Amino acid sequence: MVNQSFLDEFHLNRAEATPLYLQIAEAVRGAIRSGRLAGGEKLPPTRDLAGRLDVNRTTVVAAYRCLRDEGWVESGIGAGTFVRDGAGSGAEDPRRRAEEGASFWASRIPEMPRPEPRWLPHAGDGSILFTSPTADPELFPVDRFRDVLDRVIRREGAACLDYGPPEGYGPLRDLVAERLARRGASVDRSRVLLVNGSQQGLEIALRLLVPRGRFLLVEEPTYPLALRTARLLDLPVRGVPVDHEGLRVDALERILAETPAGMLYTMPVFQNPTGATLSAGRRRQLLALAARHGLPIVEDDYDAELDYGGEAPGPLLAEGSPPGVVLLGTFSKILFPAPRVGWLVVPEALVGPAREMKTCADLSSGLLAQMALHQFCREGELDLHLARVRDRNGRRLAAMLAALEEEMPASARWTRPAGGMTLWVWLPAGLDSDAVADEAMKRGVAVSPGTMFFHDGRGRDGLRLSFIRESEERIREGIAVLAGTIREMLARPGARDRAGAQAPVL
Repeated sequence: MVNQSFLDEFHLNRAEATPLYLQIAEAVRGAIRSGRLAGGEKLPPTRDLAGRLDVNRTTVVAAYRCLRDEGWVESGIGAGTFVRDGAGSGAEDPRRRAEEGASFWASRIPEMPRPEPRWLPHAGDGSILFTSPTADPELFPVDRFRDVLDRVIRREGAACLDYGPPEGYGPLRDLVAERLARRGASVDRSRVLLVNGSQQGLEIALRLLVPRGRFLLVEEPTYPLALRTARLLDLPVRGVPVDHEGLRVDALERILAETPAGMLYTMPVFQNPTGATLSAGRRRQLLALAARHGLPIVEDDYDAELDYGGEAPGPLLAEGSPPGVVLLGTFSKILFPAPRVGWLVVPEALVGPAREMKTCADLSSGLLAQMALHQFCREGELDLHLARVRDRNGRRLAAMLAALEEEMPASARWTRPAGGMTLWVWLPAGLDSDAVADEAMKRGVAVSPGTMFFHDGRGRDGLRLSFIRESEERIREGIAVLAGTIREMLARPGARDRAGAQAPVL
């Protein structure tokens, strides 16, 4: 039951210098101290309270955030905001010591997207990790890279410890262009900008290409950090569905007819989280549609070299060098993440603006790491490493697919990627991915619930599983536990009748 009695004698003073959100927060604090609001009582929804007080909803959101940061209240996704047990239980409540400082900063810090910690296991707790699509440390070529690093320092001396150019170390930019040419994409070094991982490249692209009043179009399900970055930049998002052939170009065409779009963010090869690859026919359709609408495409090519069943398609830039495509890539997934070196390939018109944005962000990326990566690749070590990774990851993918086939209930389905790091599982009707992830984590298996990959809370019918951080034996063990959890939850009374089951995404 929502308690609104604390508002009966409360009136906002709009002539007062104290911001309205602080007046609302103080009214709630006073009600808690006086006992009119007890621990566990629910506060009014932000929209309802905003209507009653005739203020903007963001004002109430700021007040609740301030109270939450000070420890007076707690919130749960979809549950509402409640008074914390024990809050205000005495005039000398220690939380009051931080009130002034928290209130001061609350008005100056924007609402940040917050990661969902419930499905993240503690390091070293023995959990089986199907959550992390990152390179396996067991395969890191530590000795080979240490040797290269030592030789670079001896050769370059103090120069390798200085600032480098904002666009990156020239020989490494040449090498990136050469590797792209091997995959059919001819790009000049002048268009290659080295960045601190493809995540920085994505943020630069979003800032450059999505003006105010236009939407960021994303595949859905999609990469969660793309959604969080869009929220941080206050960009409106609209999702485009994916099926077994990748992005639904027909759906994109309908969306473009009714949505002012700034750009499309897509992963045509081994899409995260589904593992789907855009078919050849749709690649051509996508580029033609984007050209007609003047729609920039940002292609995230982060794991396209991790193919296990044959040669993966090249990037979209290999399709006749389309002028409206920006390409993201990284060494983090195909080698290891520590150097934080990725690349952004932009059209000539964007070279200057992208370089300026990179300069303002960090002056330049680490020169020593770039020099060492260049030497490592020039000596053929990256290709040798990739051969080992493809062999290991391919066997792990095969183990997961076989285990899913053997263990999962007949009503569950999943994708069957030919490469990459992840696949998607559709749950039997009546199950909720958040609840399944919670139950699996209690049994020592970490999976990612589908809601993480949609901008609007959908995805409750799916899970993402990553297969590259665990051994084949632990993969089989983890899938058995996950399947057992799903069967147990299906057997609970009313499981089949619960609302919320959705049609498959793919």
